[in-house]
Amino acid sequence: SSGINAEWPLRPGVHMQVIKWTLGVHKRSSNIGCYGDTGRHPIGIRCLPQILRYFENLEKQALASSTAVPLPLATLAFLEQRDLELRWYSTLLNIRSKHTSAQ
Repeated sequence: SSGINAEWPLRPGVHMQVIKWTLGVHKRSSNIGCYGDTGRHPIGIRCLPQILRYFENLEKQALASSTAVPLPLATLAFLEQRDLELRWYSTLLNIRSKHTSAQ
């Protein structure tokens, strides 16, 4: 898609400013209340399924990897960070387990 919709996932602050302007509320109004009044979810929540699919694809590539085939850089970075047990990895695993159990 083109236009402002294509840029919104990159600019959640602008997205919230537009929502508050549209509702005619003060800029210090509660973000959660504004999302509730518009019936929309925050952009981060709307992008969560895409993030989880990418995470699962990296896991699949890492599991199916052989030493004969060079791995993509993203998969190598994933493997290194997984092995270091960084916090983002365990957080994403928790989110994925909650997301899949809710479906």
